Amino acid sequence: MDKDRNEDELKVDFSKLNPFKRVHKKGKVKDEKMSRNEKESKEEQREELNLDFRKITNFFPKNSTFILILLILIFTLYIRLMPTKLGIMDDIARNNVYSYIKQNLRNQIEQQFPNLPEEQKNTYVENNFNQLLKENNEQIELQIKQTSDYLKKEFQY
Repeated sequence: MDKDRNEDELKVDFSKLNPFKRVHKKGKVKDEKMSRNEKESKEEQREELNLDFRKITNFFPKNSTFILILLILIFTLYIRLMPTKLGIMDDIARNNVYSYIKQNLRNQIEQQFPNLPEEQKNTYVENNFNQLLKENNEQIELQIKQTSDYLKKEFQY
């Protein structure tokens, strides 16, 4: 009897160690001749399809305070950074500076030529304004930038 026992112990079934066959849950045997890339792509597809919506819906009630604080922080940053993007302030500043220069030119013309008709005053103002823009463009642009920065600071929170 000892010999039978020793013979049973020495027998090993190598058929179960075959790497090319796989037993599925249903008990069917399937040959695996797929490459690693195909296996990885199938695993990725399984991972993509296995979304647990219960975990997602449970995430929000558990972390509601954190989410609320995060939303408030994002909203505050949006409001605070909004004036830096106010491009219309540049246009408003340009119009303010141009109208200031034109008004000064108009006052000078009215002092020098009080009896001049309005149409001639307007053409004279436009001609002098265009000449002044050509001569002092850098100074005028600097004044526009300073005015724009001032207006943007006024709108900051």
